[in-house]
Amino acid sequence: MFKVEMGFAFNLDHCWLILHHSPKWQDTMDELTVRSKKEKRPLNSLPASEATSVKGRDADDEDNDNEFESLGASRPEGRKAAKRRKFEQGEALEAQKELIKISREKAAAMQTVADDLIMSKNMSNMDPISRAFYTAKKEEVAKRNGLLPSSSS
Repeated sequence: MFKVEMGFAFNLDHCWLILHHSPKWQDTMDELTVRSKKEKRPLNSLPASEATSVKGRDADDEDNDNEFESLGASRPEGRKAAKRRKFEQGEALEAQKELIKISREKAAAMQTVADDLIMSKNMSNMDPISRAFYTAKKEEVAKRNGLLPSSSS
């Protein structure tokens, strides 16, 4: 059957019976026939009507390529690609967890520095309003660090 259609023998007839209806196979065969026609006659020796039809086929081939690319996008993901994607997602997840951990440690360190500044404040020469403010802040820091029992309000 293949020899009748294409003009040369194809030894894998059982494969051809399966593949000859698929778009990818038809595209490849069309490309082979266009190439063989181009090799037999140069483009400038073709009559004008055939030259435009060959150019028209090339434009159609580009459209078909876009169709096949969209068909290729619907193919299922392969094993290697799935493993690679899973690995990359795992790396990204680990990096996110590490960033969260670092930001929490940084926030805790900044809170400790702020608490130390409040606790080391000398209140002996402050006005009454500032003294009341820092006294309340010192109590908050002491409760947060477990130095004073927290009162339920």
